[in-house]
Amino acid sequence: MPSYGLLIFNRNEVVGTLRLIKLLNNTVDEIVIIDSSDPPKYRELMDRLMKYGSKIIVFKTIPLGHVEPLRMYGLSKISTDYVLLLDTDEIPNDKLIINLRRYNEYDGYIINRYEVALRTISEQVRLFKRNKVLFRGIIHENPEILGSKAKLSNGEYIIHLAGKLNASASNYSKYIIIELFSRYPYLLNNLLINRFKRKTYYKSTTIVHVLNAILILIYFKAMSLLKPGDAEMWFSYFMDLLKIFINIPSKYRKILMNISQEIYENNGIINYLCLNNPNIVESLTGTYTWDIPGHKVFQYLILYRYKYKKCAQDFNDVLNAFHLKPHK
Repeated sequence: MPSYGLLIFNRNEVVGTLRLIKLLNNTVDEIVIIDSSDPPKYRELMDRLMKYGSKIIVFKTIPLGHVEPLRMYGLSKISTDYVLLLDTDEIPNDKLIINLRRYNEYDGYIINRYEVALRTISEQVRLFKRNKVLFRGIIHENPEILGSKAKLSNGEYIIHLAGKLNASASNYSKYIIIELFSRYPYLLNNLLINRFKRKTYYKSTTIVHVLNAILILIYFKAMSLLKPGDAEMWFSYFMDLLKIFINIPSKYRKILMNISQEIYENNGIINYLCLNNPNIVESLTGTYTWDIPGHKVFQYLILYRYKYKKCAQDFNDVLNAFHLKPHK
């Protein structure tokens, strides 16, 4: 029989992490936590995990503003045949937990995810063979299954507790920065490849092409949530992104487009920043000063990669390159 593991990505959500452990501790063979929490929350989590024993392994990692760039690192740290991937704001329902170990025929399984705040359903690839999946690091990414896949019944699902995109001003601002540096027009091309099996790259920075990209993004985002009515929310978000983009001086806008093209040509941000190399992730974590927000860390790592044409391996090099002074 194949083995099953739970892979959790956490950032300061001790309660959510413990909730998942309690739900699945008796079902899976191994639990791996990729933890980007601030030091106080990390210590709290470690203290509260002591009673669970050696089945649970925690790897502390540098925060990057969103979990997707660390997905392949997480996969490198879990040893089971199948992996159930969950974030701390998600809850698997009872039927999914009970039936989990029955699924071993396919390489990947699509699971319905109920979005509580949006009142919609999205389809997520969250159960898969460890060596049959590829993440590129796109925010809110569904991974590519390198083999066969099937969809679980509607009675087996995941509940997503997070609020709407614009519920938090700080999160809204954070995601705008992430989008500007890594997702546009990379996400657009990812959607076109998936939907039309055609590679396209928008090299032009003209407003016509940018608006075209925005409209396509809105359409596919709304359709992916099975609720076209939510297009208004995504339109507002992407228009804010557009406003910021077109107000950037042309010299810097060109840099953003060049960065996006390099990310695209490297098949995603994970490869671009060498985050598929566990040694680099651990070196960056060990030299990180824990006083710069994750989305800013992400931004500086990308700028370092673009400027020096190599991946940062020591965060002190990033600090020095951009004359950043860590707080004592």
